[in-house]
Amino acid sequence: MQYVSMLRGAWGPLAGGVLLLAVLGGIVLLSQSVGAGDVPPEAPPFQSPPSVPVSAADIKLIDGARLVIVRQTRAGTSEQELNVPAAAAIERLQPIALADVVPGDWLTVVGVPNDVKNFSILSLVILPGAVTPGDAGVARSPAGFAGHEPLRDPRARPILGGPVLRVEDNVITIVGPTGEIRVTTGLEAPARLYRIEPASITDMREGDQIAGEFDSDMPGALLWLPVIVG
Repeated sequence: MQYVSMLRGAWGPLAGGVLLLAVLGGIVLLSQSVGAGDVPPEAPPFQSPPSVPVSAADIKLIDGARLVIVRQTRAGTSEQELNVPAAAAIERLQPIALADVVPGDWLTVVGVPNDVKNFSILSLVILPGAVTPGDAGVARSPAGFAGHEPLRDPRARPILGGPVLRVEDNVITIVGPTGEIRVTTGLEAPARLYRIEPASITDMREGDQIAGEFDSDMPGALLWLPVIVG
């Protein structure tokens, strides 16, 4: 089971309340202490940061620098052939362990809104080293990705993030907008924890997921999510 708990003063919209989030069969908890007579407020609505013009796709065929991808559009499923330039910036979402997270990294919590105005958490994404967040407080990789882009759910967005302050046992503490946020990952239902790192097209496999600006058949940047079997 996974929890995200927020220390007193950590996130203004909670105002001392409790917010439960579903995650991969477990629970994510955003909480602050409340007095005996306090009534927790209604959970805040999901606020999506500005999105970048990228699309998610599945890799159907790889032939050198040529990729055939399958995308889901409003009109249905469509195939597209890409010729990836040698100078294209290619990054991957590399699965990692908690032991790989170090102070100074940037942690982004990725999720989607659910029917009760809370959030369903999909993944935790690490950007290594010191990162300066951009618009809406969203940090991006050198190729311009936040980490949610290859996910098949088009609603996926960064929910919150901040620099890692410390890692103790299965707890990652980050510095949020107004205080510390504790991200606790249990052993029974571990979160999908990734690090964005440089990659090569030669590492990709058919069936993997990618994201990029596919208005052009020669994308300048791709974020690759390897499919994990088993």
